[in-house]
Amino acid sequence: MDDLFKKTEATEAMWLEFSRPRGVNSEYAVVAFGDSPGMATELADLVSSGIKRATTCSRHEAETSPIPPTLGGYVVLVDGKGSPRCIWQTTDLREGPLSSVDDVFAWDEGEGTRLRDDWLDGHIAYYRREHGSQDPKIDDSFVVIFERFKVVWPEVLSDH
Repeated sequence: MDDLFKKTEATEAMWLEFSRPRGVNSEYAVVAFGDSPGMATELADLVSSGIKRATTCSRHEAETSPIPPTLGGYVVLVDGKGSPRCIWQTTDLREGPLSSVDDVFAWDEGEGTRLRDDWLDGHIAYYRREHGSQDPKIDDSFVVIFERFKVVWPEVLSDH
């Protein structure tokens, strides 16, 4: 999955198609959701369909990312094959424990039943997989970055 977070000719082409006409002169991150190519594609489909407009990352992910989540920052989202799907702009960031998720954020993240309890169970399981164990420190007090975004490109998918 680490290869999916690298800029490629395809991500650069999408970025230039978006940024040049708009005079956007900034860096962008490349992101694939989840911990498998299948999950990355499934979640990219949720973004493309307009369902998913929020995500989380661990503090470690944010601190070690070449371009960490930033308010107003741009992300090229790729699927499980590394194909760019869209560009989003971060509209809100908040750090807090998993347990601080509310019903609206769980709904906006668009996964599973979209209900808070399902969201919490799914994210605890995900972060335990990410850390390679059933680490007892990863529970509902595990601190993450809550991120909301709007899709800005391609225009057919954008949140005007």
